[in-house]
Amino acid sequence: GHLTAGELTNLMAVRGVIINAYWRTPYLARARGSALASHVLRSMQQAATGVATTGTLGSPSDRLLLVMGHDSDFYFLGSMLDLHWLTPGYPPDSTPPNMALTFELWRDPAGHRTVRAAVTTQRPDALRAGAAAHSPDRVPVFIPGCSVAAEGYPCDWDTFQRLLGAAFDPAFVRPVVEGPPQ
Repeated sequence: GHLTAGELTNLMAVRGVIINAYWRTPYLARARGSALASHVLRSMQQAATGVATTGTLGSPSDRLLLVMGHDSDFYFLGSMLDLHWLTPGYPPDSTPPNMALTFELWRDPAGHRTVRAAVTTQRPDALRAGAAAHSPDRVPVFIPGCSVAAEGYPCDWDTFQRLLGAAFDPAFVRPVVEGPPQ
């Protein structure tokens, strides 16, 4: 509560430059983000087919998969897929508190599948007023090499699978371990 909105925006812009220089470095993003990208892709493939698949998080019958992570995870995935976002009240590609990056798998009545990416967050003034006081903003994210210029920037499912599959390095992917840590 000691900074004005403008001062906070300026500090976040400086933070963004430093973080982008480190976490959006292609090799680091691939090394640190490959496991998450692999598990997200395999989990979405499992959801699309309804068939249990290795390397997934969740089960074939899950309708929602929530993966909690760190703001660095947004930058790693963002770098790997060249994703960029602009949320109200923040500098470009910021990761404010309570941010969510979503990949939604859609199926139309004809059975054609698409993926839509979005970022959800609250504006700085809403956070200051109390999280329950205001609804969050949901901003569609364009996926380069995949999305089309339509509402929500839909991306063909087959193209998304190829794009995300090419983005991660299997050498950095460890198997999903179920149960308590060993």
